[in-house]
Amino acid sequence: MANNILEKLKSQLDIDDFNNITKEQYYKILDMIQNDNFSIEQLAQVIKSIPNIVALQKDYLENLKVIVNSVKESQQDSIRVMSQNIEAVSKNLEQMTIVFSTIANNPNKDQESITLLAELMKDMLTIQKDLSNKIQEISKDNNETWKVIAKYATVAISLVGSVLLSVIVKRK
Repeated sequence: MANNILEKLKSQLDIDDFNNITKEQYYKILDMIQNDNFSIEQLAQVIKSIPNIVALQKDYLENLKVIVNSVKESQQDSIRVMSQNIEAVSKNLEQMTIVFSTIANNPNKDQESITLLAELMKDMLTIQKDLSNKIQEISKDNNETWKVIAKYATVAISLVGSVLLSVIVKRK
């Protein structure tokens, strides 16, 4: 069974020798591990077959760390921009509310004033809807991004756990 997994990896990734795995091939192996349900025994066999797995895994984790930090900065920038936009929208809504209240409380309002009130209400609702949609979109993007990162981190953790298990098994 262990050889089956190694043969599968060799054929799908065009690997001749596990002694000379490139970063790109290793990342493809990680993708396969992530998408297939490998058993602990199969993972242990893969680990045993790649002599430079520690260096490859270390590089993978360093790259993952860079990606996480980059995403974190990007997300923080998005939140800062969104916060500024929300502040501007809030000020506009405050001004619209003042105008709305002034017109609504005027006992001598005519049809033109009532039409202006309706337009203001419609504009306020449109702004609120656009803002709500934008917040949902950013939230969805953030959640999707972090799900992908968590997925890759899970693979990394699984491999580290498999390495530890393999070491423990060898000692016994």
